Amino acid sequence: MILLDNDLEWVFSSAWKEELPKIIDTTLYESLNKARNARYESKCGAKELGIKQCKRDHKASKDFLTALSTEDMGKIKAFFNEQNKGANFITASSRTVLLMNATGSISNKAFMNTIGPEGGWGHEAIEIGLWHAVKESETPETISQVILITDAPANSQTQLSEKRTRFGEAYWKTIKFSTSTYYATELQKLEDKKFRSMHFTSLHTQKEISKKLRVRHQDVVRC
Repeated sequence: MILLDNDLEWVFSSAWKEELPKIIDTTLYESLNKARNARYESKCGAKELGIKQCKRDHKASKDFLTALSTEDMGKIKAFFNEQNKGANFITASSRTVLLMNATGSISNKAFMNTIGPEGGWGHEAIEIGLWHAVKESETPETISQVILITDAPANSQTQLSEKRTRFGEAYWKTIKFSTSTYYATELQKLEDKKFRSMHFTSLHTQKEISKKLRVRHQDVVRC
């Protein structure tokens, strides 16, 4: 029997031109046999799976016909529910922390119109928002992603010191923010947890916080 090279395409698929030069005379039959068996096992496995599925569908159809003839509404409803059930892509719950500053950005949320923003102190206390996100990530429910919306840059370390001095450390020790932190410190804690995504959005273009966070994250987006 004489075989042309292209006769073996059904065994090696479209890569037959690359595969044939790799086969030397002594391993020709062994290689062909291995490739053929792998192909048939794959095809037979798919057919067997299809046959099992057909058997299940056939049995379900017969049971449905029986339910129709006996007016078994419970089984009839169960059959229709199963047939019309969509794919379930939700494998687990997801929690998102949305952080938004409360002086400029709050006016953009209709559901917060009843809350009146007052005052404001320059750069945003983003370090507190990220601190809160870190705390939420440590709960049993944890979080899936963080969304930060702001219209001003984050506090610098110098600004943090100045603002804390205004109230005095005696005041800060009476609340849960007794220990000073910095947005980059809290951000690193979130990075270490390897969340699926963290989105940092500035309502004004080219804000310092957006620039710095963009450098630190590959999946940051702007709206």
